Amino acid sequence: MRKFTIFSCIILFVIASCNNEDEISDSASLNNQDDSTSEIILQERDPNLPKVWSKKIAPRPSTRTSFTDATDFLGNSYAIENGTSIIGDFSNARFPIVNMEKLLERYPSYIIAKELRTTSTEAMSYASFERLETTSSFTKTVKSGFSLNIGPFKLGRKKTVTDIFKHNTSNSEQAVHGELSVEVINGMISLQTAPSALRRISADYLDELFVDALYNSSMVELIQSYGEFVLTSYYTGGRASALYYGLDTQSTDFNSKERDMDKSINATYSWNKDSVSGDFSVGTKDGNSSTETKSFSELHVSIKTLGGAYGYNVATPPYDVKSTSINLTSWLQSLNDSRTHTMIDIQDGGLYPISDFILEENLSKDITTPTWIFSTKNNLKNRI
Repeated sequence: MRKFTIFSCIILFVIASCNNEDEISDSASLNNQDDSTSEIILQERDPNLPKVWSKKIAPRPSTRTSFTDATDFLGNSYAIENGTSIIGDFSNARFPIVNMEKLLERYPSYIIAKELRTTSTEAMSYASFERLETTSSFTKTVKSGFSLNIGPFKLGRKKTVTDIFKHNTSNSEQAVHGELSVEVINGMISLQTAPSALRRISADYLDELFVDALYNSSMVELIQSYGEFVLTSYYTGGRASALYYGLDTQSTDFNSKERDMDKSINATYSWNKDSVSGDFSVGTKDGNSSTETKSFSELHVSIKTLGGAYGYNVATPPYDVKSTSINLTSWLQSLNDSRTHTMIDIQDGGLYPISDFILEENLSKDITTPTWIFSTKNNLKNRI
């Protein structure tokens, strides 16, 4: 009996051992199968890599990025000689001088925004580029007390007029130029420029790329790249600018030719400035030449709009203003949407010399030295 019991235990032990081997074999088989298709390596993650919280892709914003934010230009540099010479044109704005994001995080009250909701119409005429100093309001936009040479503005305007009216421009003594500016002003935005604020900004809140350029390039290269000024205050809304060129065959002296151009400008645009919804056009309708334009054998105009909805912006080549009219009513009405507004003009004193944002006296003095900042391009090249 005892032998039978021992024999039975041996048989049960053998059977159990076989089952365990089968399970181990199956498990090993599965592990080998996994190993054949993938390999897991544990490695410490690079701490410099960005954190990944989710594989879900965040939706891109589609409201504000479709438009030019009217606040984007505050604290940027502004070019005169190498710009369009249309004062207030946002395309003259260059690169950041002030790190506005960092500044406003610490001092949000350094931006002052005002709602104005008004309109403005201005016209000027000049029989020579030398007379821009007496007819242009450019000097008012520069910080008071700053000794300004208008040379860069005259050079910039001459280049712009020559580029636009290259098939019409003549050096004839009959030539006279004009500019019409129609503005729908929504608001004004300004940067705090008290002396203490300027010192704080210059010490701690300049854009790092500007600082790099300041210390690693010549003053000539810096001004050519950035421009001469910094934007500290400007108007927002929409603007239509029209540049005129004509040949006056009836008047000979500068004052008379400029008066003739003033009359022609006033006769060739139509707008009820009290209404954004009214009709607005530039030109002589129905091909009927006004008596105010009779003194000109040629009278051409080129229009450019700032702001307004996409599809309604206008940028025309020169056209005969005595026989053609451009209707800007749709563009004007699109300004009812404040999201279409942009920078359109500069407040009086809104341009600060770039030297005001540099603490080092030697660098600041170099930038304000008139012998090179207001030189012609040929003189600049000779000094590089």
